[in-house]
Amino acid sequence: MPLRCIEKEGVVYLFRDEFDMIVGSEIIVDRQYETPETPPPGSVFIDIGCCHGVWSCLMSKRVTNAKLLCIDPMPVNCELTRLNLEQNGHPTENQLILQAAVGRGSCMEFQDCMEGGGRLNVPVMTLGHLLDAVKLKWGSEDVFTLKSDCEGGEYGFVETMTQSDANHIHWFVGEQHSGVSDSYDLEPRLNALGFKKVTSSMEHLFKYKRA
Repeated sequence: MPLRCIEKEGVVYLFRDEFDMIVGSEIIVDRQYETPETPPPGSVFIDIGCCHGVWSCLMSKRVTNAKLLCIDPMPVNCELTRLNLEQNGHPTENQLILQAAVGRGSCMEFQDCMEGGGRLNVPVMTLGHLLDAVKLKWGSEDVFTLKSDCEGGEYGFVETMTQSDANHIHWFVGEQHSGVSDSYDLEPRLNALGFKKVTSSMEHLFKYKRA
């Protein structure tokens, strides 16, 4: 599929189709994952379900010397994220792109529709795994914003969070997927881990700050 290019508010990004373009617009123009606080220079961001990497590109543009860990189970998404970070001049030493998923268990098998219908096996990572990767890469475990859009994987990811790992996250924002686990509510578990909910203008989004 040929890639097209668009620029919005100073972020240049390559995209495959109309869905990619809409997702990019929601992130950049609607500011759906924006927090009320301005991240300091050198902040670390984790982008779970990075898709084409537009949110990471936005953080790269807005935060001097931003450190970006991007994670997605689909190899084509990881490659497009790499290309988009390159398009926006983000230094390779300040990025880490992982082909993996989050949730329960140690590995996940899924149908990769964008790779001709093949089956893929990827590791499933906990917050502890991601913080270890951040520490190994940049020598710090503190994360300003953890952004999650992982098609229901957020439930298992939150369940497996430990208190000591949660203490390293300042903001946890993302899209909550109803219908994946209707009986599960993120809020009680996140409250128990010391996060306080911040009102979002969109019902399907969540924003929590460490109290």
